[in-house]
Amino acid sequence: MQNNKLILPKPHRKITSESYSACHKWLSNHFVKLSKCEHCNGNKFIEWALKKGLKHSHNRDNYLCLCSSCHKKYDYTPERRVKLSKSLKLVPHTKEWNQKVVLANKGFKHSEKTKERMSEYRKKNPGKRSKLTGRYV
Repeated sequence: MQNNKLILPKPHRKITSESYSACHKWLSNHFVKLSKCEHCNGNKFIEWALKKGLKHSHNRDNYLCLCSSCHKKYDYTPERRVKLSKSLKLVPHTKEWNQKVVLANKGFKHSEKTKERMSEYRKKNPGKRSKLTGRYV
């Protein structure tokens, strides 16, 4: 176990559940994240990562402090890749579904800089549209 500073628990925030969010709250309440990734020694966006083969619990030894890049690589195994690709194939790409996506994004406004970049892209790539929404990619 890494030499982490122990923070005294807050009595009004007693967490007894073994769920993902409860364990992550427990970790953040009781331990200070390392300043460097345990894998690559990077220091940006450090996250708690559950060690493979273990379940979420209130045990610091079950977790690693990884940067977001290493965390993604650690979790994104070939088995997970297959599972995700299968789940994405089940998403219905119908007109109704596309309309829901458009309505969900209604009211979203791009910055002027983003609008300029999209305009430049459209000029360079005329006719390239998303199969999903029919809009320019």
